[in-house]
Amino acid sequence: MSTGIPPLPPVQSEAALAIFVHSSLKSLVQNDNFGDADRLAFIGRHVLSMVVAEVLFEKKPMMSALDLEV
Repeated sequence: MSTGIPPLPPVQSEAALAIFVHSSLKSLVQNDNFGDADRLAFIGRHVLSMVVAEVLFEKKPMMSALDLEV
């Protein structure tokens, strides 16, 4: 029986495998170069925050700290 959902593309790298594997399988998928998905998610959140801060500083350099937190 076909669901009409196309197959998933193959995982192209060890980093992508670590990112897209569910945490319930994290003990099975962990490598010495990247760690696991939780570690990469933590780093990603902080990198995203840094990028947002940079853009806000460029667009509105005098925005108050209170407004930045919102």
